[in-house]
Amino acid sequence: MSIIENVKLGLIELRNHKLRSFLTTLGVIFGVGAVITMVAIGAGAKEKVLSQIKLLGTHNIRVRAVKLYGLDALDAQRKGVHGLTTDDAHKIAAILKDFITHIALAKNVNVKLYHENRILPATVLGVTADYPAIAGWRLASGNFIHPLADERAACVCVIGNKIKESMFPLKDAVGERIRLGRWLFSIVGVLEHQSVGSESAGTGVANPNNTVYIPLNVALKRILATGLNEQLDEIVIKVREECDLQEIANIVNNIMLRTHRGVKDFEIIIPEELMRQQMMTQRIFTQVMTAIALISLIVGGIGIMNIMLTTVTQRTREIGIRRAIGATKRDILAQFIVESIIISLAGGVLGIILGIAFAKGISLYAGWQTIISPVAIIISFFVAALTGLVFGLYPSVKAANLDPIEALRYE
Repeated sequence: MSIIENVKLGLIELRNHKLRSFLTTLGVIFGVGAVITMVAIGAGAKEKVLSQIKLLGTHNIRVRAVKLYGLDALDAQRKGVHGLTTDDAHKIAAILKDFITHIALAKNVNVKLYHENRILPATVLGVTADYPAIAGWRLASGNFIHPLADERAACVCVIGNKIKESMFPLKDAVGERIRLGRWLFSIVGVLEHQSVGSESAGTGVANPNNTVYIPLNVALKRILATGLNEQLDEIVIKVREECDLQEIANIVNNIMLRTHRGVKDFEIIIPEELMRQQMMTQRIFTQVMTAIALISLIVGGIGIMNIMLTTVTQRTREIGIRRAIGATKRDILAQFIVESIIISLAGGVLGIILGIAFAKGISLYAGWQTIISPVAIIISFFVAALTGLVFGLYPSVKAANLDPIEALRYE
């Protein structure tokens, strides 16, 4: 018999026993569906982690201020340590001048952005001129804050793409003015849209699309009026590509501890290491969930084998008649293997549909980012076929080895 004839017989068998065939495929359906869903969730989570870590910069080191409480705060006060300052940045830059390309300072400013008598949701950040070079951002129009503007504490700003669309959707925003609290600022640049979430959970970096960047001196001297050498929120260091990040981070840590007299009122973040840890955690999660899904496939395969064994028993007389009229062992073997593969593939197709539906549903209702992988779909399809082949082999061999005379006598 040809493959086409075996496929036709297999489809007829499926049609004649719809409920049994459907119940047989349930294990494969849920196994394949689970694999597709887990891979989609894993790929979505990976993409989100990469986009969030991208905000930090993969070859950067970030020194962040840490709020102290209790005895730690009293110790810092006794030693005259008052958090991150510009002096810290100057010392780091002087000692590591041969190992870094840029260093930038940042201070979060708690001030409202007003537009047409309403407050727009936005983050205001005082930064130095090197900030975009470290972050790797491009501007859609205009320029970033010039060092002279920072030095003179000029009221200029750069806005994120989302703010531009909210305030000036139909015209170029460069040259326009916005109000931050009671201060008016002239827009000198607009950032290109950045593909990131609304807030970088776990990274502490605000969404640049929804941020207003002003000169650091304006933030410290005018708006906050604390003086230039008072507390900063962050010092960002761009390390040369050929340098080891961990070694530079250790040096920075030693500089800070010496400068701050042993007070640990800062933390050092290495985005590259953070990304490595996040990816490892995500990889383990995906592997565990995929293993669980594969167990479902094995259970589905066992179900196929049990049903096929039952089918062999039910069709013993049919097998005897076919052998009597000239069918060979190979024909019987091929027929039952093809039927098993068809059942498994049917479950695989339904499982793929179910997995895609689950992934879309999770993205829609739970808000998780999911990415449907064509590779995962193709692999799942072939795994389903392999499941049918492996678990259908024993029943098929048993059917092929039936004695024709005994099979004809079977009632």
